Amino acid sequence: MKVKRYIYFLISLLIYFNGHSQNEYAKLIGESDGISVKLMWVLNKWPSGLEGFNVKRRSTDGNKKGKWDELNSSMIFPEISANKSYTNAIKNFDENQRLFNKVQKLMLSNKLKEVKKNDFIKRVSSDPNAVKGVSFANALDYDIALISGFAFVDLNVPAGNVYEYGLFPVINGKVSTDPVSLFEWKYGNKPDLSITGGSLKTAITSVKNKIQLKIIFNGNDIRNKHAAGFNIYKSEDGKFFSKMNISPVSSSSSADASVVSYFDNDAKEKGTTVYSVALVSIFGNEGPRIKTIYDPEKFPKNLTSPVVSKVGFISQNYHDGLKVEWTFDKLNEPFIRSFLLEKAVLPNKFKVVAILSNVSARSYTDKEIMPLSSYIQYRITAITEDELKFRSNEFMIYYLPEIKPQKPTGLAGKLINEKGKTFVELSWNSRPESDTLTSGYKLFASQAGNRKLFLEGSLPLIKGYTFRYEVFNVLAAKYHFSITSVSKLNAMSELSDTLEITVPSRTLPLPNISVYTLDSNRVTLNWDYPAIDDLKGFRIFQDGNLVANEFQLGKTAKKFSTPSLAFSRTYKFELMAVSESGVISEKSIMREVYILKK
Repeated sequence: MKVKRYIYFLISLLIYFNGHSQNEYAKLIGESDGISVKLMWVLNKWPSGLEGFNVKRRSTDGNKKGKWDELNSSMIFPEISANKSYTNAIKNFDENQRLFNKVQKLMLSNKLKEVKKNDFIKRVSSDPNAVKGVSFANALDYDIALISGFAFVDLNVPAGNVYEYGLFPVINGKVSTDPVSLFEWKYGNKPDLSITGGSLKTAITSVKNKIQLKIIFNGNDIRNKHAAGFNIYKSEDGKFFSKMNISPVSSSSSADASVVSYFDNDAKEKGTTVYSVALVSIFGNEGPRIKTIYDPEKFPKNLTSPVVSKVGFISQNYHDGLKVEWTFDKLNEPFIRSFLLEKAVLPNKFKVVAILSNVSARSYTDKEIMPLSSYIQYRITAITEDELKFRSNEFMIYYLPEIKPQKPTGLAGKLINEKGKTFVELSWNSRPESDTLTSGYKLFASQAGNRKLFLEGSLPLIKGYTFRYEVFNVLAAKYHFSITSVSKLNAMSELSDTLEITVPSRTLPLPNISVYTLDSNRVTLNWDYPAIDDLKGFRIFQDGNLVANEFQLGKTAKKFSTPSLAFSRTYKFELMAVSESGVISEKSIMREVYILKK
């Protein structure tokens, strides 16, 4: 049993001495079920010579007091013993036997140790903290108070009006004539153990068949009721309730409005379950129950946490803020009350940025200006109607805004041949005076015949407004270019408009007359040739003389037929390719054709 859990509910024991003289070393407290009265004395010190107490009762009517009746047959003294009789504290055979059995069980499990009277008194006489510890332990379990000699149960209270109980110390063998503390009780009165303004709620958890019970109550109200905690009951048939807890369920919270949680690890997947809770006092009396019904059909089958997916600047001006985006299953929205967005500027802890009641929201813009060059983490939590929290991942970014410079304009280009090399000379508009960010430019270019642009990362930053780009293609190809402005922090602007330039062929492949056919004295030549962007056409030579040119045989031509030729003669044919820029190929291998006599 962890004492820490009961700190909050047992504050009432500690405040009994507040406002009282330290001479009042003992306080008699009690509680009744309406017929019998349970008493317990709480001490703040153990005076020299104190051996134990007697408990007496008398009737009282204002100033008119009855005669004191001694209730215990002999002095009640502090001691924990395996063979001790408890008839002096509670005159009931069954209860005495129950206490005896409990002592045996606790001692066998090493949860209770035997302390004889003299040793007990020696310890509490010399150590004030030991006195408080004893009172605290007694309040945790009223049976322990009876067992250790700090409690009495009056079972046979005659019917009457008002009774006064007195705690009479025995010092150095002599019973005091005056009580050190009084407790007054009106016959029939029961304690008010109602949970004022309280409620019991159920909430799902991320573990299957496990739900959370949440008891919400007013802390100030509970503090004044000798409260030890709560008893929790469960009914799966709507009739029979079974107690779920072994010891009272409590809290260490000191807030006025408090919450106590308890988990049912074996909740039904189908059908309703009724839960009830009652406040229980340190004397074991229980107040009226409050109930709630858990219906699994009203909760999602699989409630998952949100996921922070993206964090980024919403514009080039970092003062406009960071946009945090997350994902969350839309089917679970009806079960969510709000989202809680938190931020941590490391190494600081997380703090709340926003509470979002719009559960359909999937983004939020954080406009708080933060230190540059810092690491920032965001996380978001989905909170259910029953205050169950499902927390997301933690998304971290390096906060160094990329303030983009202006996009370059006016990109143009021309071809230049120089010393056997071919260049594309690019040029663009100089940056306007208003552009104070741009420190240079970077080039994006495509490969020959490909439109996809790649950053020319090996090139140094271009400081001027022109650049010569050498091309190495042999056959004609289309190149594409774009440039970007670069800031001092290496932030790049949007790409400029794309420039397309066709670089002509430097040489042309050797053509080949593949086959020829004869029709009487007419010859038809056939050839294949690769598709070349700047191919203009073909030239045919007959016996060394040009008989057809590129204007007659365009780039799609694949054959040529001669006019009627003389019989019994050999003719020699050659083929040449010509580009748009006047580049010519070598002549094909000569084809000789002999025309037979008719």
